[in-house]
Amino acid sequence: MVDATDLALRAFDMRPTRAESLADLARTYRERGMNESASMFARRGLAILPTDDLLFVETGARAAMMEDLSITGYYSQDPETRQAAHLACDQLALDRNVSRETRELARRNLHFYLKPIAAIFPSWQIYRMKFAPPDGYAQMAPSVALLGTRIVAAARTVNYKIDERGYVQIKGDLPLAAGGRIHTRTFMLDIDPDTFRDNVRGEILLPDDLPAPANDFITGFEDMRLFAWRGELWSQSTVLEQNPDAHAEQWLARIGSDLRMCEARCITPERAKPREKNWIAVPDESALTFIYESDPTRIIDINGQTIGTSVPDIAVDNLSGGTPAIPFDDGWLAIVHWREWFDGWPHYRHRWIWYDNHFQIKRLSPGWVLSHKTPEIGLLSGYEYCTGLCWHPDGRRVVVGYHLHEREAWVGVLDKTEISSVMDLPQKIVETTHTGEVFDWDLTALDRAAEVAKREHARHEFHKTLKSPIELFPSWNTRRLQLSAPDGFATKAPSVINHGGRLLASLRIMNYAPTGEPNYRRIADGAPMGGDVKPVSRALLVEFDAATLEERVLGELKMPRGLPKPRDNAQSYGFEDLRLFDWGGDLWAAAAFAEQSVDGLPEQWLVRIDPTTLQMSDARHVIL
Repeated sequence: MVDATDLALRAFDMRPTRAESLADLARTYRERGMNESASMFARRGLAILPTDDLLFVETGARAAMMEDLSITGYYSQDPETRQAAHLACDQLALDRNVSRETRELARRNLHFYLKPIAAIFPSWQIYRMKFAPPDGYAQMAPSVALLGTRIVAAARTVNYKIDERGYVQIKGDLPLAAGGRIHTRTFMLDIDPDTFRDNVRGEILLPDDLPAPANDFITGFEDMRLFAWRGELWSQSTVLEQNPDAHAEQWLARIGSDLRMCEARCITPERAKPREKNWIAVPDESALTFIYESDPTRIIDINGQTIGTSVPDIAVDNLSGGTPAIPFDDGWLAIVHWREWFDGWPHYRHRWIWYDNHFQIKRLSPGWVLSHKTPEIGLLSGYEYCTGLCWHPDGRRVVVGYHLHEREAWVGVLDKTEISSVMDLPQKIVETTHTGEVFDWDLTALDRAAEVAKREHARHEFHKTLKSPIELFPSWNTRRLQLSAPDGFATKAPSVINHGGRLLASLRIMNYAPTGEPNYRRIADGAPMGGDVKPVSRALLVEFDAATLEERVLGELKMPRGLPKPRDNAQSYGFEDLRLFDWGGDLWAAAAFAEQSVDGLPEQWLVRIDPTTLQMSDARHVIL
């Protein structure tokens, strides 16, 4: 009796220019745990050039073999196979033409291939910074800049540590969930260009005209990035204290000779996000700009206006800015990072990235880690950031400011030629898996006659062609609501309606918010959602001035009278995500509601709203 393995081998023997049978063999042996055999078949299949055949060609076979090699090759005893597997994993992580699942799996698996930076760049030398933080504070990442012929550094210190309880205020050992507060102080240091010894000049002072904090939960100018621009020292910082909801904002400031920040301004970009972080400053003498995000690559000016966008050839939507950019090989060089979660803790990984003078991503290095040994998994082992990048005064070396484990500040230096030697062109990275097919994503995503796989792929890829509202609708104008949520709550998207000539909106407020961790946490005490800690939603009714769009809170909507007591298994309380509409001359809303659900999950309900008394009534469950 001939088994499937034998049939696949016979198929390859009869048609050695086709790789599908080898792809089947690679997957079969991978599933059997026979990694060396799976790698062998995958490598042999990938060596076959794409076929010119028209019939029965499995276009996904090549990506499948790369995925099998990227996984099984890790366990190979052959160094060449393991290196090929690492390359396959890196290519899949950057390939726009594979499925999202394949790409995300490769990005996660890259963790196990990454090497310490010293193993890739032989000239890499490190110096731990000696400055002593104030009592009750710990070292954090320094940012470095070349000001004339001097290397200067902004050294952040923080009043917290991280342990199994999360963020904990050092003095009093007080977790944030129990009332602790986060505060940042930053100090200016001089770095000796020969010995790299650091000398503290003094604390960088906040602007004299800075308004009083709008919240006392997170204060100070965080993650300061230094750069020289037009002969003076400037900083880009993350600031949360000026936002009543403690949302991150990006602030630009010049640092005077007295170490006082001045000319400080908050940069609010078009299409702003709730959490603004990780921009890349590009201090060109002609103009200061920022790379707001990499995929699509979006450039903004110091007024937050978008001045350019492009879509890179590779998928880098997971990469975020880490350092300011420096001029390099007639373009701009920076360090970017991405993050993966293991055992509930984030692990940060890094790449060099190079933009040409039109801010097109043209070169990208393999990933690496800053730790001085192979990446580990565990508490704080993955906490490492690059926050500073500048030229050494000798013009031959590049200086990097970074920190490890949320408590160690370091400076590293390496030869510029080693950086150039590891940068690949994106075109070379993707050509091995490109199928040669070109889609009109918009038409294919909507085409009932298209193959299901193509239609779903088009729907996934369609986001690359999307434009912002201002690009489609020139009259588009935005205004951020100025109202604040009640204590212990945060605001969410409003639903607006013109009701009898009145411009009204329901504004959802909720007792939880994302914290940068895998789960949501209750705002009041930081407790993670789940178990007895459940989401609670309330709603405000707001009226807008038709001319200025200034809002006025009419009050909180009142729950319908006579509603039964919530079921014990309800997973959330209150009406969620109200959508307002007119019906029969009355104001109604559709909402998600879990309190009366048999399985505790949200159901769709309708409810009438009296905009005068704010009373909700006539609540009814919509059953399809």
